[in-house]
Amino acid sequence: MNAKKHHEAWDYTCVKVAILDALDISPETFRQLFWILTYPMHTHPRLVAQDLREACKQWLQPESLQEILEVLVINQYMKRLPPDLRAWVSQKEPSTYKKAVTLVERQRMARELTQPVKEETPQVKLAAPSPRAQAAGPPGGPRWKKAE
Repeated sequence: MNAKKHHEAWDYTCVKVAILDALDISPETFRQLFWILTYPMHTHPRLVAQDLREACKQWLQPESLQEILEVLVINQYMKRLPPDLRAWVSQKEPSTYKKAVTLVERQRMARELTQPVKEETPQVKLAAPSPRAQAAGPPGGPRWKKAE
C-alpha cells in the first residue's frame, strides 16, 4: 500500500466520502429526504426537528448564509422548470442560480434556433354583428321613411 492510500485509509473524511459514494448517497439524497420526511404522531417533536436539521445540513452542506440562499433558490427555480429542461440543467450541476438561469437561457435559444421557421399567413377575422345591432337595424336608423 503506498503512503497516499495508507493516509487516506486513516482519514475519516476520505473514508466517509468513499462509503457514501459506494452507497450512491449524495446531497441530492438528503435533499429528497428533507422534503419527504414524515413521522407518526407519537414521535418526539425534538427527534423530528433534529432529523430535519441533519438532513438539511447534509443536503446543503453550508459554509455560509449565501450558500444556503443559493441552494434554496436553485432548488425552487429547478422545480418550476419543465421536466425535460430540469433534467438537462440538473446534469450540468449549476453551483449558483445565475449559472442555472444562464443554462436555461442557452438551452431555450438553442431550441429556438433548431426549430423550423413557420411562415405565418395573416388571418382576418370578421366580427359577427351583435344581436342588439341586428335587432336595431343599421346604425343611424333606417334610410327611408314609411309613407303616410
